[in-house]
Amino acid sequence: SLKFHVRVAEHSLADGYLESSRVPLLLFDYYRVKGLLLKEEQLLIDEVCGLQLEDAEGEDGTSTKFFVCLNYKPNRSGNFMRGDGDGTMGMALPLILIILLRDYLAQPLCQTWGYPERVMNLMEQELTVVTR
Repeated sequence: SLKFHVRVAEHSLADGYLESSRVPLLLFDYYRVKGLLLKEEQLLIDEVCGLQLEDAEGEDGTSTKFFVCLNYKPNRSGNFMRGDGDGTMGMALPLILIILLRDYLAQPLCQTWGYPERVMNLMEQELTVVTR
């Protein structure tokens, strides 16, 4: 997810459009992360990942270009997976995954099959280090 985010951030700081040679690398990272997630988590990632499609005039009429931006803009054609342009705010993919991980780490707290609450403090320290 860090590789994907760095690629998105790099192109967001430039003009936002991906060169055709960069598209396979970004899509590989994107689908690799999505393959590790549940369906509802995949939908969340689609909303905020920063990868969008935009119709553009090509030599042969219309074509599609990839556009990356961490802040969706209403005048763009929208989200990569759904094609809507609702103006949703983007977010760094590693932070989203850490939030999801934090949620899953909290589920077994104080369960007979889980671990005591004091262990969560140790895990929270590690997550805090990772997010810096």
